[in-house]
Amino acid sequence: MDSVIQNIKALGTLILRKYTPAPTPVTNVGGTYPVTQGNSTVAIPVVGITSPFAVIANANWETTISPSITGNVITFTFSATAPASAFVNFLAVPTNTGYASIQPVAQNATQITVTIPTGFTATQATQAVQATAAWNTTVYLISSTSTTVTLGFGTMAPAAAVCYVVFLKTSSGQQNISPTSTSTTQAISSSYPLEAFALPNWNTVCAVSVTPTLITIGFAIAAPTNATLNWAFVAS
Repeated sequence: MDSVIQNIKALGTLILRKYTPAPTPVTNVGGTYPVTQGNSTVAIPVVGITSPFAVIANANWETTISPSITGNVITFTFSATAPASAFVNFLAVPTNTGYASIQPVAQNATQITVTIPTGFTATQATQAVQATAAWNTTVYLISSTSTTVTLGFGTMAPAAAVCYVVFLKTSSGQQNISPTSTSTTQAISSSYPLEAFALPNWNTVCAVSVTPTLITIGFAIAAPTNATLNWAFVAS
C-alpha cells in the first residue's frame, strides 16, 4: 500500500498519497490536507484515480464536511470555519472497486439503505462502512441486516443529493461507547502517518485527530445508551 508518495507539505505528515490496495488493481487516493485557519472550504486535486469515485472525509475539529467533485478536484465545504492547525483526512475510492459507491438520495430523505458489497459478511459490512454526504449534514449508522446497512442524515437531503459510501474491511472495526462519553480513542496497530475515519450510530459530528500511536475521536453530542462507533484507518 502507498506505492507512490505524491506530495509532502509542512504539518508533520504526508499530505497526498496514492494507494493501490491488493488485490484490487485500481488506485485509491487519500491524504491528510491542511486547511487554513478561518477558511470554510478547501480544494484538493487528486491525480491518478479512475472516475467516478466516492470520497469519505473527517476533520480534526467539530464540523460537517460536504464534498463536491469536479473532474479530479474535490472541494470540501465545512459548516464551521477551520481553527488553527486544522486538517482534513480524506480517501477517494473508484466505484469500480466494488466496495465504494455513490448513492443517490431522494429530496427530503433522512436515511438511505445500501446493499452490502460482495465479499463482505453482514458483520464485516456493519463494522466497515464509512460514509460522507454531499450536503451540510451529519451521517450516522442506523441499522443493518444480512444484506444491507441503513444510514441516517441529521439534515434532510436537498435536490439531486448523493452520499458517498465506502466499506473498508482492513484496519476497521466497531467499538462500544459509554453513555455520556464525549470522546474515545483507538490504538494504532500500523505505520504512521495514516488517515482515520469515524462513523457513529447516533446523530453527532466527529472530530478525528491522529498521533503516531493513537486515534482520538471527539463527539459534538455525548453518546447515548447503546452507542457504537465505526472506526477505520488507511496506513501509509
